[in-house]
Amino acid sequence: MPRYIAKYAKPLPYFMKYAGKYYASLKTFNRSYSNMNKLCWDIEKWSKKIRFKNKYKDFDYSIMMNPDVVIDEGKYNQLCDLYLEFEKEMRELQKQNNMQANSENYENYFGDLSKAEILHTQVNWKFYYDQYKMRARQIVKNMGELATYVVKICYYTYPTKNKKFIWAIASEGILENLKQQMIQLPIQDDNGEYLYLGRKYTLQEVIPSVE
Repeated sequence: MPRYIAKYAKPLPYFMKYAGKYYASLKTFNRSYSNMNKLCWDIEKWSKKIRFKNKYKDFDYSIMMNPDVVIDEGKYNQLCDLYLEFEKEMRELQKQNNMQANSENYENYFGDLSKAEILHTQVNWKFYYDQYKMRARQIVKNMGELATYVVKICYYTYPTKNKKFIWAIASEGILENLKQQMIQLPIQDDNGEYLYLGRKYTLQEVIPSVE
């Protein structure tokens, strides 16, 4: 809707808040039960449901683990302690990272750094990830085994916490474990039960090649 026309609406219908940045910045909208408004509300409900859905509820995290690994309680507890330390430091670093835009509110946090220096400061995440990865490798040397430990920690012992630790510490091991898993791939089949773009397919189990 052109602005020279839209300005005569008092106020604009609710669905117009998604028409662009200008409309999104407006505070008041007409919430009448028009078809477009009702459609907009339905889409918002659907989007909110998807956004806040528990993504891990039905996820089988065991596919990232090596079933042949026997968990050593001592190593597991050490890695749990390392995980909690990682979580605490990552929260602090993220807090520091978020402070840059509002440095006046945290003038004592950065010591003697000037505002210009603060605004140009960035957290070197890779440096910290590498430090924790090195410490984790000192506890469990094999990457596939290490991945099994950290996946269990993040999905079983601390299921509601952040999963960043898994990929920062053992991404290579997870990929190694995934290569051992049986997967299903769609094979074109005239009698298949799955229809996609006018063709039928059957799911066939295969073991990925390990190279």
